[in-house]
Amino acid sequence: MRPRLAGLLARSYPTYTTSDPGESIIATRFLDQKPQFRDALGNIVAGGSVKFYVNTTTTPKSVYGEPALSTDNGSTLTLDSAGRTTVDVWLDGDYSVELLDANAA
Repeated sequence: MRPRLAGLLARSYPTYTTSDPGESIIATRFLDQKPQFRDALGNIVAGGSVKFYVNTTTTPKSVYGEPALSTDNGSTLTLDSAGRTTVDVWLDGDYSVELLDANAA
């Protein structure tokens, strides 16, 4: 069974808007910068991945590297040996998120 990171987006996160009144980009940081992911038993998910989807679907949805949403990090991020993403993660709207171990389970 693949664990879902249920409720991660339920708390308040900082949002950012551009200074250009012609732009309507609003970005939200995913948790803190480079959070450490753990499984249900508290083990670090070394070498695992985090997949991002259009909310309540299985359609992949990209995440971004900064509040301007100009660096597309794709929809799947690989975790390092410490269970952290190697990039900063910013969101554009609502997402469903899936955490997978190194065996994609």
